[in-house]
Amino acid sequence: MNKHYIITNREIVENKEGSKNYLKVNDKEYLRRDGKELASENLRFGSYSFKDVKDSGTVAIYKESADVLTSKKIAADKLPSYSIFKELLDSSLKSEKEQGEILVFVHGYNSDLDNSLKSVRMLHQLYVENDDSPINKIVLFTWPAMSNLLRYRNDARDAQQSGYALGRALQKCLDFLEKIQRVSDDCKQRIHLMAHSKGNSVVEAMMSVLIGETINPNNLFSEVFLMAADVDYDAIEKPKPMYDLIDICERIHVFYHKKDKALGISETTKNAFRRLGKWGPKNTRLLPDDVFQYDMTHTKDDLVKSLIDKLGNHWYYYTSSEAVEMVIDILSDYKND
Repeated sequence: MNKHYIITNREIVENKEGSKNYLKVNDKEYLRRDGKELASENLRFGSYSFKDVKDSGTVAIYKESADVLTSKKIAADKLPSYSIFKELLDSSLKSEKEQGEILVFVHGYNSDLDNSLKSVRMLHQLYVENDDSPINKIVLFTWPAMSNLLRYRNDARDAQQSGYALGRALQKCLDFLEKIQRVSDDCKQRIHLMAHSKGNSVVEAMMSVLIGETINPNNLFSEVFLMAADVDYDAIEKPKPMYDLIDICERIHVFYHKKDKALGISETTKNAFRRLGKWGPKNTRLLPDDVFQYDMTHTKDDLVKSLIDKLGNHWYYYTSSEAVEMVIDILSDYKND
């Protein structure tokens, strides 16, 4: 059984037995699966276990302590966030892979809960099972996202609220790492970030939060992959908040496809500006150092049979063997530096 982890601000409620729109995630709580709720700053932590890419698997959301629910102060090691960070650390240390690295994945707007869980299974098959890849565990940040490319309902608000939530999750991770490093030198595992499509807007909002609260995570991430980014094509230039993304990582990799049909829809139906994931950065001279770009227009979607995947030119992080090999080469190059 393969086990990875979930951080979410999706709607979680009680008493939804029998509802097809909710998935039972512990003995009394249910996670909304259709993405039709509005995003909030409420943050929950859990795990996702499955046998293989075809197995829908099981989601377990860790229950909050009664003290948390009543705002009483409790020990850090009793928090659900501490539990998953500790499990991630222990798993990395025990990994058969040399580095046992972690990939944080933020999905895009066209993703209900089932699709976001499918992305974890695909990432596992391509980036964990591959012996050339140093990735050992995946952490999915899943947020409310309508499963319809033509209905960008409240996308700005949802991304903003989800960015706040992701920023809080990073702060919890930093607090954990600080505590661990005080007592141990074993915590040397690298953490990488991959954001797809509208997930890049979540990262953009996250940076606004970190800048606004003067939080400096200091290279929390090693490699950051911006895949088919549904943000303005000047998003990494000053004074945009993503310009400061390089301050919390070591390198940024922008993947774009000039025939990306999903981003073409975004440009014509919702966003007035060209998209970063379709055109690449607007002005490379204005980018911070250590930002690299990759034109994927020529790539073939040879890993899938779905006509939508093949024609969309939007999901190449798991549909194209060339894109997968490029990501793994980047991770391996870094590992061997």
